[in-house]
Amino acid sequence: RYYLFYDRLDYFWHTKMTHAHNGQGLEMQSFERITNSLAYCFMLGWTEQAIYQGHLVYAAMNQGHQLCRYGISHKHAHAFMLRLFADWRGNDVSHPFLEWAYEVPLYEGLLERWRDPDPESIKPWLQAACEYHAHEAKQDTSRTFYDFGDFRIMRTPLEIHMILRLRELEGL
Repeated sequence: RYYLFYDRLDYFWHTKMTHAHNGQGLEMQSFERITNSLAYCFMLGWTEQAIYQGHLVYAAMNQGHQLCRYGISHKHAHAFMLRLFADWRGNDVSHPFLEWAYEVPLYEGLLERWRDPDPESIKPWLQAACEYHAHEAKQDTSRTFYDFGDFRIMRTPLEIHMILRLRELEGL
C-alpha cells in the first residue's frame, strides 16, 4: 500500500509541477516502479486498486511524466504488462508505445493467446515466459538493462502472476 500511495503522490506532484512550470514538468516518474505496483495489485488480488493503478500508469505515460528511463532501459516486460492491462480493459486506456515495446516475440505471442480458454495451449508460452524471466533476472548496470534488473522482482515473475490473475478474472 505504501507503493500505491507513493505512486499517487508522485503523480500529483508531477502534475502540479508541470502546471506551475508552463508544461515543463519533472519527467521523473518511474515507469518501472509504477508498473510493478500494478502487477503487485493483481498478484495480491486487489483488482480495484490494480485498475486504478493501471489508469495512473497510462496517465503518467501519456503526460510525459515517465521519461526517467522509459526510452533508455527498454523494459520489455513492463511494456508487456501495460499492454496486457490495456488488452484486458479494451478501449479504456491506450498509449503510443515506442517500437522497442514490441521486440520480444514471446510477449507478442502471449498477448495474442492469454485469453485462450484451453490452458494447454498457453502452457508452453507461460513456461517460455518463466525461462525468459529467469534469463532476464540480472542486476542492471549503468549501461546494461535487464527486464527484471530490480532485486525486488528478480525472483517474482510478476508478468506470469498478472496473466494468471487476468485469466481468473475472465473465468478461464
